[in-house]
Amino acid sequence: MYDYDGLIRDVVQPEIEKSHFVKPWEALRAWFSEDTRPLGSSYIVRDIRTSISSNARNYTKVDVDPIAGSSVEVTAKWRKIYQETAAEVHNIDINEAAGGGLPSITSLFQDAVAEEMNGLWSLIYADVYAQLKADLLASGTYSDAALNRSTYPTLSPWNDVTDTEITIALVRSMMYNTRLNKNTSDKSGYDIMMEPAVYYKFKPLAALLHSWTFNDKSGSDVEAGYQDLSSFEGSRLAIMQGMTTGDVFYTRKTDRLIRMHRSLEMNPVASGRDSMKVIIRCGINAYVTNVGKQGMMTNKD
Repeated sequence: MYDYDGLIRDVVQPEIEKSHFVKPWEALRAWFSEDTRPLGSSYIVRDIRTSISSNARNYTKVDVDPIAGSSVEVTAKWRKIYQETAAEVHNIDINEAAGGGLPSITSLFQDAVAEEMNGLWSLIYADVYAQLKADLLASGTYSDAALNRSTYPTLSPWNDVTDTEITIALVRSMMYNTRLNKNTSDKSGYDIMMEPAVYYKFKPLAALLHSWTFNDKSGSDVEAGYQDLSSFEGSRLAIMQGMTTGDVFYTRKTDRLIRMHRSLEMNPVASGRDSMKVIIRCGINAYVTNVGKQGMMTNKD
């Protein structure tokens, strides 16, 4: 009989966490600003400034000191999301692998957990981009505080939700109108995040705008096709798995926040049958601030 708790804690989890959790987490986090503030409730809470009244003026020697400007703030909140899955190894398989010793038993658990980690990450991606889309949807309320965007116009992002295929003109319109008359950064501060089906149609359109020459050595192989796009007219471009088909986000990294509020945990539990089960849990949220300076298109596949 093996010490399965120790096996999972000391052998399986460190290896799986490194290869199947830390690496995907770091790749995802690279596209966000990480929220590391101390939190003590079931919500992620942010104070959002919705208006600023400035008393900036020209003055002469006879003027008295100006009155300080003022601002209005509201509280936005996002309920923490927790993700879980389970991996199971049957004792029959453990028994049949026993001839290979502990390495064979360990491999059974590692394979089972690794397979479930793929499903867990699919769920995390879906959770992350679903919340970004909800925050960027001008027709809905903002955050779980249900802040009304008509009441607070600065919470209204630019949207194009018409059902039409992606074009160069649509992307340019998004980039222009999102930043129009806004006190915001230039295009280099924004990222274009495309769902794969949109990118598939956009890539050849954008590639036609770029020309280059190369030296064709006689008898050598020549690569054909369009190169992948890393940027478009000043804004970084990325293809993101987990977005809803047809979606395009135009946002600033400084305003895309992500938070891991529960680290990865693996716990062996009774399965109720002749097997060993491992429960895998974590908690990851993402959200958008300064939504009035962001943009989104939907239905563009």
